[in-house]
Amino acid sequence: MKATRNSVPPGSSRRSALDSAAARLTPAERAERGRAARSAVPRDRHSAYDPSADRPDPGGSALSILGLGLLLWAIIEAPTEGWGSPVVISVGLASIVTLGAFVGWEARSDHPMLKLSFFRDRRFAIAAAAECLGLFGLFGGLFVQTQFLQFELGYSPLQAGLRILPVAAAVVVSSPLAMIAARFAGARLTAAIGLAAIAGGLWQASAASTTAATYGAVLPGMLAVGVGAGLLLSTATNSLVGSLPQRDAGVGSATNGVAIQVGGALGVREPGQGPWSNARPWPR
Repeated sequence: MKATRNSVPPGSSRRSALDSAAARLTPAERAERGRAARSAVPRDRHSAYDPSADRPDPGGSALSILGLGLLLWAIIEAPTEGWGSPVVISVGLASIVTLGAFVGWEARSDHPMLKLSFFRDRRFAIAAAAECLGLFGLFGGLFVQTQFLQFELGYSPLQAGLRILPVAAAVVVSSPLAMIAARFAGARLTAAIGLAAIAGGLWQASAASTTAATYGAVLPGMLAVGVGAGLLLSTATNSLVGSLPQRDAGVGSATNGVAIQVGGALGVREPGQGPWSNARPWPR
Protein backbone atom coordinates (compact mmCIF):
# COMPACT_ATOMS: atom_id res chain seq x y z
CA MET A 1 0.00 0.00 0.00
CA LYS A 2 1.42 3.37 -1.01
CA ALA A 3 2.05 5.70 1.93
CA THR A 4 0.40 9.08 1.72
CA ARG A 5 1.82 12.33 3.01
CA ASN A 6 -0.06 12.21 6.34
CA SER A 7 0.20 8.45 6.97
CA VAL A 8 2.31 7.11 9.80
CA PRO A 9 5.45 5.38 8.48
CA PRO A 10 5.71 1.70 9.44
CA GLY A 11 7.55 1.21 12.74
CA SER A 12 7.21 4.84 13.83
CA SER A 13 5.82 5.65 17.27
CA ARG A 14 2.67 7.67 17.69
CA ARG A 15 4.61 10.49 19.29
CA SER A 16 7.01 10.63 16.36
CA ALA A 17 4.05 10.91 14.00
CA LEU A 18 2.58 13.77 16.00
CA ASP A 19 5.93 15.57 16.15
CA SER A 20 6.32 15.14 12.41
CA ALA A 21 2.85 16.54 11.76
CA ALA A 22 3.49 19.50 14.05
CA ALA A 23 6.77 20.26 12.31
CA ARG A 24 4.93 20.73 9.02
CA LEU A 25 2.74 23.49 10.46
CA THR A 26 3.56 27.07 9.69
CA PRO A 27 4.01 29.55 12.60
CA ALA A 28 0.65 31.11 11.81
CA GLU A 29 -1.07 27.72 11.93
CA ARG A 30 0.57 26.91 15.26
CA ALA A 31 -0.58 30.21 16.75
CA GLU A 32 -4.12 29.67 15.52
CA ARG A 33 -4.30 26.14 16.97
CA GLY A 34 -2.89 27.39 20.27
CA ARG A 35 -5.62 30.03 20.54
CA ALA A 36 -8.27 27.45 19.71
CA ALA A 37 -6.95 25.07 22.41
CA ARG A 38 -6.90 27.81 25.06
CA SER A 39 -10.43 28.88 24.25
CA ALA A 40 -11.62 25.28 24.69
CA VAL A 41 -10.40 25.11 28.32
CA PRO A 42 -13.25 26.02 30.74
CA ARG A 43 -12.47 28.80 33.17
CA ASP A 44 -15.25 28.84 35.73
CA ARG A 45 -14.99 30.51 39.13
CA HIS A 46 -13.98 27.24 40.79
CA SER A 47 -11.13 26.63 38.34
CA ALA A 48 -7.51 26.45 39.48
CA TYR A 49 -6.95 29.54 37.33
CA ASP A 50 -9.61 31.55 39.16
CA PRO A 51 -7.87 34.77 40.25
CA SER A 52 -10.52 35.37 42.94
CA ALA A 53 -9.74 32.11 44.76
CA ASP A 54 -8.61 32.59 48.37
CA ARG A 55 -4.89 32.49 49.01
CA PRO A 56 -3.39 30.13 51.61
CA ASP A 57 -3.28 31.38 55.19
CA PRO A 58 -0.01 30.04 56.64
CA GLY A 59 -0.16 32.40 59.62
CA GLY A 60 -3.59 31.20 60.68
CA SER A 61 -2.62 27.58 60.12
CA ALA A 62 0.48 27.91 62.30
CA LEU A 63 -1.41 29.66 65.11
CA SER A 64 -4.22 27.09 65.13
CA ILE A 65 -1.83 24.14 65.21
CA LEU A 66 0.30 25.69 67.95
CA GLY A 67 -2.66 26.77 70.07
CA LEU A 68 -4.51 23.45 69.92
CA GLY A 69 -1.28 21.51 70.44
CA LEU A 70 -0.39 23.46 73.58
CA LEU A 71 -3.94 23.15 74.93
CA LEU A 72 -4.10 19.39 74.44
CA TRP A 73 -0.63 18.90 75.91
CA ALA A 74 -1.59 20.84 79.04
CA ILE A 75 -4.83 18.87 79.50
CA ILE A 76 -3.17 15.50 78.87
CA GLU A 77 -0.20 16.12 81.15
CA ALA A 78 -2.12 17.85 83.94
CA PRO A 79 -3.18 14.63 85.75
CA THR A 80 0.47 13.52 85.82
CA GLU A 81 2.22 16.82 86.47
CA GLY A 82 -0.58 18.27 88.59
CA TRP A 83 -3.10 20.95 87.66
CA GLY A 84 -1.17 23.44 89.75
CA SER A 85 2.17 22.59 88.17
CA PRO A 86 4.00 25.69 86.84
CA VAL A 87 4.68 24.00 83.51
CA VAL A 88 1.03 23.01 83.03
CA ILE A 89 -0.20 26.48 83.97
CA SER A 90 2.38 28.13 81.70
CA VAL A 91 1.53 25.93 78.72
CA GLY A 92 -2.20 26.34 79.34
CA LEU A 93 -1.92 30.13 79.44
CA ALA A 94 0.28 30.06 76.32
CA SER A 95 -2.40 28.03 74.51
CA ILE A 96 -5.10 30.55 75.45
CA VAL A 97 -2.96 33.44 74.27
CA THR A 98 -2.12 31.63 71.02
CA LEU A 99 -5.73 30.75 70.29
CA GLY A 100 -6.71 34.34 71.04
CA ALA A 101 -4.07 35.48 68.57
CA PHE A 102 -5.53 33.04 66.03
CA VAL A 103 -8.99 34.56 66.42
CA GLY A 104 -7.56 38.06 66.05
CA TRP A 105 -5.56 37.03 63.00
CA GLU A 106 -8.55 35.45 61.30
CA ALA A 107 -10.73 38.49 62.07
CA ARG A 108 -8.26 40.86 60.41
CA SER A 109 -7.04 38.69 57.54
CA ASP A 110 -8.38 39.39 54.05
CA HIS A 111 -7.99 35.67 53.21
CA PRO A 112 -8.67 33.82 56.51
CA MET A 113 -8.30 30.08 56.79
CA LEU A 114 -11.54 29.98 58.80
CA LYS A 115 -14.05 32.76 58.30
CA LEU A 116 -15.35 33.61 61.76
CA SER A 117 -18.61 34.79 60.20
CA PHE A 118 -19.50 31.13 59.67
CA PHE A 119 -20.16 30.80 63.40
CA ARG A 120 -22.99 33.33 63.15
CA ASP A 121 -24.99 30.54 61.52
CA ARG A 122 -26.38 28.43 64.36
CA ARG A 123 -26.42 25.33 62.18
CA PHE A 124 -22.66 25.61 61.79
CA ALA A 125 -21.79 26.58 65.36
CA ILE A 126 -24.15 24.21 67.17
CA ALA A 127 -23.23 21.27 64.92
CA ALA A 128 -19.51 21.77 65.60
CA ALA A 129 -20.11 22.04 69.37
CA ALA A 130 -22.37 18.98 69.37
CA GLU A 131 -19.79 16.88 67.55
CA CYS A 132 -17.09 17.95 69.96
CA LEU A 133 -19.24 17.03 72.96
CA GLY A 134 -20.41 13.74 71.46
CA LEU A 135 -16.92 12.59 70.54
CA PHE A 136 -15.69 13.65 73.97
CA GLY A 137 -17.97 11.06 75.53
CA LEU A 138 -17.59 8.43 72.80
CA PHE A 139 -13.79 8.39 72.59
CA GLY A 140 -13.34 8.71 76.32
CA GLY A 141 -15.77 5.89 77.03
CA LEU A 142 -14.23 3.56 74.46
CA PHE A 143 -10.72 4.32 75.65
CA VAL A 144 -11.53 3.48 79.27
CA GLN A 145 -13.75 0.57 78.29
CA THR A 146 -10.83 -1.33 76.79
CA GLN A 147 -9.05 -1.10 80.14
CA PHE A 148 -12.16 -2.17 82.02
CA LEU A 149 -12.58 -5.24 79.83
CA GLN A 150 -8.94 -6.25 80.21
CA PHE A 151 -7.98 -5.28 83.77
CA GLU A 152 -11.31 -5.86 85.50
CA LEU A 153 -12.96 -8.62 83.47
CA GLY A 154 -9.71 -10.35 82.48
CA TYR A 155 -10.15 -10.41 78.69
CA SER A 156 -7.16 -10.43 76.36
CA PRO A 157 -6.62 -7.45 74.03
CA LEU A 158 -8.16 -9.42 71.14
CA GLN A 159 -11.14 -10.53 73.22
CA ALA A 160 -11.68 -6.98 74.45
CA GLY A 161 -11.55 -5.64 70.89
CA LEU A 162 -14.13 -8.17 69.73
CA ARG A 163 -16.45 -7.12 72.54
CA ILE A 164 -16.25 -3.49 71.41
CA LEU A 165 -17.52 -4.41 67.93
CA PRO A 166 -21.20 -4.07 68.95
CA VAL A 167 -20.58 -0.33 69.38
CA ALA A 168 -19.29 -0.08 65.81
CA ALA A 169 -22.20 -2.16 64.56
CA ALA A 170 -24.66 0.14 66.31
CA VAL A 171 -23.03 3.15 64.62
CA VAL A 172 -23.25 1.50 61.20
CA VAL A 173 -26.93 0.62 61.64
CA SER A 174 -28.05 3.95 63.10
CA SER A 175 -26.16 6.28 60.74
CA PRO A 176 -28.43 5.69 57.71
CA LEU A 177 -31.47 6.02 59.96
CA ALA A 178 -30.30 9.48 61.06
CA MET A 179 -31.11 10.98 57.66
CA ILE A 180 -34.61 9.50 57.75
CA ALA A 181 -35.16 10.76 61.28
CA ALA A 182 -33.88 14.23 60.33
CA ARG A 183 -36.43 14.49 57.51
CA PHE A 184 -39.34 13.71 59.84
CA ALA A 185 -38.20 15.16 63.18
CA GLY A 186 -35.66 17.77 62.09
CA ALA A 187 -31.90 17.86 62.37
CA ARG A 188 -31.83 19.58 65.77
CA LEU A 189 -34.07 17.03 67.45
CA THR A 190 -32.20 14.11 65.87
CA ALA A 191 -28.82 15.45 67.03
CA ALA A 192 -30.24 16.12 70.50
CA ILE A 193 -31.50 12.54 70.72
CA GLY A 194 -28.06 11.32 69.67
CA LEU A 195 -26.35 13.34 72.40
CA ALA A 196 -28.88 12.15 74.97
CA ALA A 197 -28.31 8.52 73.94
CA ILE A 198 -24.54 8.90 74.33
CA ALA A 199 -24.95 10.49 77.77
CA GLY A 200 -27.48 7.88 78.86
CA GLY A 201 -25.34 5.02 77.64
CA LEU A 202 -22.28 6.30 79.48
CA TRP A 203 -24.34 6.75 82.64
CA GLN A 204 -25.73 3.20 82.45
CA ALA A 205 -22.32 1.64 81.82
CA SER A 206 -20.73 3.67 84.60
CA ALA A 207 -23.44 2.67 87.08
CA ALA A 208 -23.17 -1.00 86.09
CA SER A 209 -19.36 -1.21 86.19
CA THR A 210 -18.89 -2.33 89.76
CA THR A 211 -16.32 -4.86 91.01
CA ALA A 212 -18.87 -7.62 90.36
CA ALA A 213 -19.83 -6.36 86.89
CA THR A 214 -20.05 -8.60 83.83
CA TYR A 215 -19.84 -7.82 80.14
CA GLY A 216 -23.59 -8.28 79.76
CA ALA A 217 -24.23 -5.67 82.45
CA VAL A 218 -22.47 -2.87 80.53
CA LEU A 219 -23.52 -3.99 77.03
CA PRO A 220 -26.82 -1.98 76.96
CA GLY A 221 -24.93 1.22 77.70
CA MET A 222 -22.39 0.44 75.02
CA LEU A 223 -25.11 -0.10 72.43
CA ALA A 224 -26.83 3.14 73.43
CA VAL A 225 -23.55 5.01 72.94
CA GLY A 226 -23.15 3.52 69.47
CA VAL A 227 -26.70 4.38 68.43
CA GLY A 228 -26.31 7.91 69.74
CA ALA A 229 -23.02 8.40 67.90
CA GLY A 230 -24.57 7.25 64.63
CA LEU A 231 -27.52 9.62 64.99
CA LEU A 232 -25.35 12.56 66.03
CA LEU A 233 -22.42 12.34 63.63
CA SER A 234 -24.42 11.90 60.45
CA THR A 235 -26.85 14.69 61.31
CA ALA A 236 -24.27 17.16 62.64
CA THR A 237 -21.87 16.62 59.75
CA ASN A 238 -24.62 17.18 57.19
CA SER A 239 -25.79 20.30 59.02
CA LEU A 240 -22.31 21.77 59.38
CA VAL A 241 -21.14 21.25 55.81
CA GLY A 242 -24.57 22.01 54.34
CA SER A 243 -24.73 25.40 56.04
CA LEU A 244 -21.84 26.72 53.91
CA PRO A 245 -21.66 27.76 50.26
CA GLN A 246 -20.36 25.11 47.89
CA ARG A 247 -17.03 26.89 47.38
CA ASP A 248 -16.41 26.69 51.17
CA ALA A 249 -17.31 23.01 51.52
CA GLY A 250 -13.64 22.16 52.07
CA VAL A 251 -13.47 24.55 55.02
CA GLY A 252 -16.61 22.98 56.46
CA SER A 253 -15.17 19.49 56.11
CA ALA A 254 -11.95 20.58 57.82
CA THR A 255 -13.87 22.23 60.66
CA ASN A 256 -15.90 19.06 61.07
CA GLY A 257 -12.70 17.02 61.36
CA VAL A 258 -11.18 19.42 63.89
CA ALA A 259 -14.30 19.26 66.08
CA ILE A 260 -14.14 15.46 66.05
CA GLN A 261 -10.41 15.29 66.78
CA VAL A 262 -10.47 17.89 69.55
CA GLY A 263 -13.43 16.24 71.24
CA GLY A 264 -11.81 12.83 71.00
CA ALA A 265 -8.45 14.06 72.28
CA LEU A 266 -10.08 15.72 75.26
CA GLY A 267 -12.13 12.60 75.94
CA VAL A 268 -9.08 10.36 76.31
CA ARG A 269 -7.03 12.87 78.30
CA GLU A 270 -6.85 10.68 81.41
CA PRO A 271 -7.44 6.90 81.56
CA GLY A 272 -8.55 7.04 85.19
CA GLN A 273 -11.52 9.31 84.57
CA GLY A 274 -14.85 8.77 82.89
CA PRO A 275 -17.25 5.79 82.76
CA TRP A 276 -16.15 2.37 83.95
CA SER A 277 -13.42 3.98 86.09
CA ASN A 278 -15.10 3.36 89.44
CA ALA A 279 -14.54 -0.38 89.24
CA ARG A 280 -10.87 -0.19 90.20
CA PRO A 281 -7.93 2.20 90.06
CA TRP A 282 -6.41 1.92 86.58
CA PRO A 283 -2.69 1.24 86.33
CA ARG A 284 -0.55 4.22 85.36
